[in-house]
Order: sequence, then structure tokens, then C-alpha cells
Amino acid sequence: MIKQLTAFSLFFASLFGTMNGEPVNPVDTTIEYLNTTYLFNGDRHEEFVGDFVCVLNNGSAWKVHPKDTEKYRNWNVNDILHVQIRTSFFWFKREHKFTLQNYSRNESVRVMLINYPSSSLSINAIQNVQIDGYYRNTTIKDEYGNTHTEKKWVPIFQKEIYLNDGTVWRLENDNSAFDQGKYVYFGVHRESSGFWYYFIAGTEREAVWTKATRIL
Repeated sequence: MIKQLTAFSLFFASLFGTMNGEPVNPVDTTIEYLNTTYLFNGDRHEEFVGDFVCVLNNGSAWKVHPKDTEKYRNWNVNDILHVQIRTSFFWFKREHKFTLQNYSRNESVRVMLINYPSSSLSINAIQNVQIDGYYRNTTIKDEYGNTHTEKKWVPIFQKEIYLNDGTVWRLENDNSAFDQGKYVYFGVHRESSGFWYYFIAGTEREAVWTKATRIL
């Protein structure tokens, strides 16, 4: 298994390359393997009872889409897995917003996040930072009833989260789910054009995700 992980580490390092001039090796924290499987007791809406739940070696648990049951049934302990985002249109309306990519079998199943890793990341603090802005023309009336056009500066803010591991990240989308004290799941989404970092907040069908950029 150690040889397998080393080989995959080298493979992914060659794919991901560098970012901001520094080597990037997301494999260390985002490549996992299948640890065990159990049957789901149902979500908070009392649905999906009896579906497979895949538990990774980091302790996180992912419920498998019922239509992917037969595919998942053939997966084995120690299969090498990677959590990916489903980015196609209307992803936010789906219960299963993520996929588990099985590199041992070159196939994937759709999943929803049930439990966070045993050593979970959490948000210690948040702040909104102005990153840009633009001028907008507004029409106003003075005390004499005359209309005037004025330029008004409209700032653009993005949320930064301070995690319990000491890192700071800027989120692409400001969602109330990413709030102080909340757990988050960190991952790296890989595609043909490269890769990007993401965070997940919430669980089951209420889980949401956003792209992120590391600040510190």
C-alpha cells in the first residue's frame, strides 16, 4: 500500500506542478483510501435508508447515490480514492453534490458528505475583505427638484476564513454556511486544465462548496 501511495503521489505531483512558483503536492491531504462500508440509517428527511456509506481512512463518510450501488459494490478496502466536485449546471439542486473517484478502478460514484474527518478543520474566525470595486451611476434629486447623476463607489468583498490549523483562505462565494465555529472539509478538484482548492460546509443534501485561495 505504501508503494501504491508513493506512485500516486508522484503521478499527481507531475499533474499539479507548481502554484505561485512553489511546488504543490495536494496528494498528502486529499488522496485517501477506502477503509470500511456501512448501511445508511437515513438522512434528516428520512430518505436514502439502506444506501451504502463509504468511510475513508481519514474518518470522513460519504453516502453513495442509490443508482451507483452496483458499481460501488465491487469496490474493495484500500482502493485509492479522491473526492471531486460535481461542477455541472444545477449542482446546487442535487442531493449528491460530490463524487468519489476510484483510481484503483478508474471509475467514480456520486456521493453526499455524511461525516467529517476524525481530525476536522474548523473556522476560528472570519472577516470580509474588500478586494475590488466599481463606480455606478446614480440619479438623485436636489432640494430644488433638479436631477443629477453621481458616481458612487460600490466595493466588492470576499470572505476570508481563519482555520484551526493556522491557515487563512479567501472564499470565492460568500455563503452563510461558512461561519465561525463551523467544520469544513478541504479538497482539491482536478480537471484537464489543472486544479483548484475547495471547501465544503454542512452535511447531507444541505452541504455547500466553494472554491478557495490560500492567503496564509
